[in-house]
Amino acid sequence: MQIEVVDISPGRPHPIARFVSRIGQAAVPWCGNPDAPPGKYYIEWTIEPDLVWGVNTTPADEPGPAIRTDGDHVILRGRLDVRAATLQVDDALILIGGDHTLPREADGTWIQIRVPVGDAHLYPYQI
Repeated sequence: MQIEVVDISPGRPHPIARFVSRIGQAAVPWCGNPDAPPGKYYIEWTIEPDLVWGVNTTPADEPGPAIRTDGDHVILRGRLDVRAATLQVDDALILIGGDHTLPREADGTWIQIRVPVGDAHLYPYQI
């Protein structure tokens, strides 16, 4: 996924990157160079907590990929692949953990995950 980092501010244990993308904006921990300048980056996401249906994972209110923050949480909306344990958010595939409560009926549907900002991380990479 390509994002545009607006700024990177100090944070513990990782700095916080404020970014925009074609599907939304957020500010989450940045696991790249803390002195990286603003600009466009390709990133991969990691989500730390297990996803539990009805707790931090629910059916999406509407279809389509999205990224946004809600207070101290980040919300990612994407299409679920239960068998591959991935969430497709725009052109990014995010590997997801879970306690295996994600219902098979949700496979291929639009869902949203809501996790604390500190539990979603961005890892930049070069193509």
